[in-house]
Amino acid sequence: METLNFKNITISIRKITPANAAKILEFKNTKNRPITIGKVNEYVNSMKNDEWLFNGDSIRISTDGVLLDGQHRLTAVAKSGISQSFIVVENMQKSIGLTIDTGKLRNAGDVLALESGVSANWAASIGGAIKIFHKHSKGLELSNSGTGKLTNTKVVEEYKKNKELVVFCCDWFNKNMKGKAPILTKSEILSCLMIFANIDKKDCISFCKMVFCGVGVEDGSVQSFIRNYLLSCKVDTKKANQTQRLHSIIKSWNLVRAGKSPKQAATVVFRKDNDKFKKAF
Repeated sequence: METLNFKNITISIRKITPANAAKILEFKNTKNRPITIGKVNEYVNSMKNDEWLFNGDSIRISTDGVLLDGQHRLTAVAKSGISQSFIVVENMQKSIGLTIDTGKLRNAGDVLALESGVSANWAASIGGAIKIFHKHSKGLELSNSGTGKLTNTKVVEEYKKNKELVVFCCDWFNKNMKGKAPILTKSEILSCLMIFANIDKKDCISFCKMVFCGVGVEDGSVQSFIRNYLLSCKVDTKKANQTQRLHSIIKSWNLVRAGKSPKQAATVVFRKDNDKFKKAF
């Protein structure tokens, strides 16, 4: 067994101020990958919302004083203006840079399964649905990524706050989608169920049975138009990303709730150039 010499390594827990962070970045951050602004902003939001937790991740500095790991966290400290505590490891061998950030990051589903006891088969889908549900509540463009993305900590918090709603939607999915080939991903269907059931459970059940299961759909109805559109998207005869699909479903829901009966199938499709996204009502 190889014996490693750690005698020159120093390990400490330090409160790093924004000024300290800026100084480290200015003088020691000479050999790192380019900054990912989105990741920095994610950390900044966590710090400003008091969601940033001390988790033992370290700031690592080499024997010649070069920052090996921690530039995104330090940049967030400097940008947020809020001091944070970190483990600081100094006098590391320069070669350890090759082994940093090679592990699998925990996603929202992993954290839900660990922290809230959610079934591993459901965790990833519930995590994705919660992110979309939260964006809808804020009136943001619907997707699992992009602006307004929730941290893993916030996903768990939102799950606990909306647990009854999540359970209702998962039960509906199990009872109605079993053995059927879904026309959207599980997380997309769950997100729609959460949005609509939070408004009116009876209307949600009726609408979703028609759109997602094809039960009781009448030709020429809004539900038939949106279902056919989604089926076309699935077989790739129509190109549509997650945002356009979800916005089209919301648009269709609103048409049904308003008692409108458009004559053209194209009416239910959300066109970013022509339509302004409106929350479900």
